[in-house]
Amino acid sequence: MLKAKNTIVLIMLLSLLGLAAFFFYSTDESRDNPWKPENFGAQKFWYQINWQDQAVGWASLSFEKNSNNFTVTEEDFITGRVQSQRMEFSFKRELVFSNKSPYQLNQITIVSKEPYLSVEKRIINAKQLTATETRNGKTTKALRPNIDYTFEDYLSKYSWLQEKSPKPMQIVKEFNNDDYGLHYSRYQLMGTEPNSDKVYQVKHQLQNSADINDSYQSQASLLEFSKDGYLLRETKANGMTYVRSEGKVTINPEMQRDLYLSSGISVDQALGKTQQIKGLDLLIAPGFTIGNNAHPALNIAKNQLSLKQGYQYRGNSLAIEAVHPRAEALAKSLIKPTQTTHEKVESLISHVYNRLTYQTLPASFEIDDILDNAIGDCTEHALLLTEMLNAIDIPARQVSGLIYLGDDKQRFGGHVWVEFFNDGYWQAVDPTWNLFNVTATHIPLMLGANKTPELLLKATEIEFKVINIQR
Repeated sequence: MLKAKNTIVLIMLLSLLGLAAFFFYSTDESRDNPWKPENFGAQKFWYQINWQDQAVGWASLSFEKNSNNFTVTEEDFITGRVQSQRMEFSFKRELVFSNKSPYQLNQITIVSKEPYLSVEKRIINAKQLTATETRNGKTTKALRPNIDYTFEDYLSKYSWLQEKSPKPMQIVKEFNNDDYGLHYSRYQLMGTEPNSDKVYQVKHQLQNSADINDSYQSQASLLEFSKDGYLLRETKANGMTYVRSEGKVTINPEMQRDLYLSSGISVDQALGKTQQIKGLDLLIAPGFTIGNNAHPALNIAKNQLSLKQGYQYRGNSLAIEAVHPRAEALAKSLIKPTQTTHEKVESLISHVYNRLTYQTLPASFEIDDILDNAIGDCTEHALLLTEMLNAIDIPARQVSGLIYLGDDKQRFGGHVWVEFFNDGYWQAVDPTWNLFNVTATHIPLMLGANKTPELLLKATEIEFKVINIQR
């Protein structure tokens, strides 16, 4: 049901953020900033990755210098049980800069390995940027304008706090692993002095855009540094933490709770057969707030959720962007011009449901991967259906939320489904379950499938209580 990106929120960090190991050298005002390239030497740092109060992996960050280059190597590794399957995820990024001013980026190598997916990217930044990507054995090449990115740019998120009077906000230029361009991050100092625990706090938000004035900001992570400048802890928006360690930690996945189930929200009583429920009212713990990006159909008042079978709501259509050509060809081969919109949607839901064998997967599957492998969890089902509906001019989008996992688990877990637009209304459908009308236990939390809903991030802090079940 929930995929790595929503099912086990920790996995989406491997493909989108890479290594989150940030640290500072101790320093004093009498010497030069050690985070300037001319002062830099070889060193390595280790971190333990924790989630839901259990160790799930390790991360490292190392720097090397030779006669020609500075080399930065970022690595992280996560392992655990997901829906009773053992899974491992690894990410390694190596950046090579010239060690002569202006310390330009020369090349990058990125290798990520996840269940059913292996990706290797090699980027050469010369007069033109050349990127070669090999994805499950298939190689593609891309040409881009070269980028102005230096070792000093990379270190600026560290050197900033080493200044005598650091400014409260540092905007950092960073390399984007996905489009091979640049984007910006904002690092904000929370106060000018360490707090009572002698810890500096810094808020980090990713802009994910080459436009420095872009107003979009990601969910914030919180960095904690000791007074002498070392990173003590990073808490990400999804609850995962990176904690400084003395060396590489050993992880035993057999000692972990199931990472998917531990991300869900328990309910105080069994609900029975979900497709027989017409309406459901749930109470959330007092004081909880949904957040600013709540789904338009989320009906909540006084911490009470009111749900109904086959929800739909009035809204505005969206412009359809370019769709994947394979998804377009497939969709057009399956529908007939004489069919109504509902008949077309039902036909494509059924095709996606029957085409894909359900399998828990990582966050990185794309349309080609889905069609080539014919496997997927809820995110693959939702992505393929969305592309196919858009291909036949039926506006569609993905939805992130929760769904009841059954009386044997008695909890709600993360899930992704689809909404399509027709006659002024958005209507929810679920290709994973082959449903034209979603159940009353589908709780829509936010539009899109690239962020983790706030309610799910706080799963360990809350519980649902049943107020009413209408059958």
